[in-house]
Amino acid sequence: MSRFHRLSAANRFLTLLLPTGLLTAFTPTALSQDDASENRPTEKATDAKGAKKKGKGDGLPARKKSDEKLLKFAGEGGRIHHTDHYAIGYNTEDPTLRAFVHRVEATYKAVTRFVQKVGVEVKPPKEKLQILFFEEYESYSAYRLLTTGSEGSESTPGFFSPTDNRSAFFNYANASHLKQLEREIAEARQEMQGAAKFGARFDTRRLQALEGNLAREKERTNRTVVQHEVAHQVLFNLGLHAPVGERDTNPRWFVEGLAMMFETPPGQGGAGLGAVNQNRLADWLELEKSGQLIPLKQLVSDPSVIIPPARTAGAAYAQAWSLVHYLQRNKGKQLASYIDAIRKRTDKKTYTADEEIKAFEEAFGPLDAKFEEKYKSAIKRLPFKPE
Repeated sequence: MSRFHRLSAANRFLTLLLPTGLLTAFTPTALSQDDASENRPTEKATDAKGAKKKGKGDGLPARKKSDEKLLKFAGEGGRIHHTDHYAIGYNTEDPTLRAFVHRVEATYKAVTRFVQKVGVEVKPPKEKLQILFFEEYESYSAYRLLTTGSEGSESTPGFFSPTDNRSAFFNYANASHLKQLEREIAEARQEMQGAAKFGARFDTRRLQALEGNLAREKERTNRTVVQHEVAHQVLFNLGLHAPVGERDTNPRWFVEGLAMMFETPPGQGGAGLGAVNQNRLADWLELEKSGQLIPLKQLVSDPSVIIPPARTAGAAYAQAWSLVHYLQRNKGKQLASYIDAIRKRTDKKTYTADEEIKAFEEAFGPLDAKFEEKYKSAIKRLPFKPE
């Protein structure tokens, strides 16, 4: 099975594809101690009664009633933690929470930097955005069932619901396959210690490979799940997408493609705005090489191609990222116009394929062979550094 298909099988948005979600599954969280050691929460954890009021420099305001409602879902031993932009209901250990806080705040910064660069006018959310962060899959699954009608699985351990305006995750380090990997690492370390005790040789390559696999899985999941799903939440709350009511009128390729812009490693300024998403680029290059790229007109006009379990979903995710990346780098002013047009939509109308193509072409020009060739050439010139 190719690398592309392995990633595709692991991902989701709104139905969730890790290249990730449907309005009920925007996606996992694997948290590393390296993150935890470098970052500290901006405020102390409290219960709802003890929630701090907003003060100077505290970011978005907290609401007592919202905190009380969030706390009801947080599970046994649940508490509320406030950051500058989030109210997090959680029952995880504090080091795990610290790593999570770093990710979500970095993503918020990255999205706001994107908005400023594109030049789209937005209003900040009226209160802190809500997140639930469960220690175990069982609690997360119960909440997901209550919210979406589906328990999901460990391979889809995070989502954002525009209807409830709340995202939820579980500590992916507790996923069964990661626990098994940690047991194998522990056994290998014991073998190494035993060998050292008796002066025997021990091949460390297997241990190093296991440790590398664990670290890569955690980092990949953090970026393609936590950052992806939280990006959805921030983008909706800043008003870059049309509100979701009886129906979702947002172009699915754009909702997903824009969230994938924020899957890159977080830095001081956020989650790497403008950086090349190497995982998605790897998928795109494999698709291009094998002649499996979806025609752009189909990607833009047919939302079914990007919704799992469609066989085209994996390809559509990679292409959605690449198209948004291309537009952001090469057609910034037109992108702002497109965003303004899309977010004015209401849920009173269903948009046809022809109307989606018209909306795209009114902003970016004809979606013809010349456009597609320029887009492909630009993506192929991007620096590729396999991860």
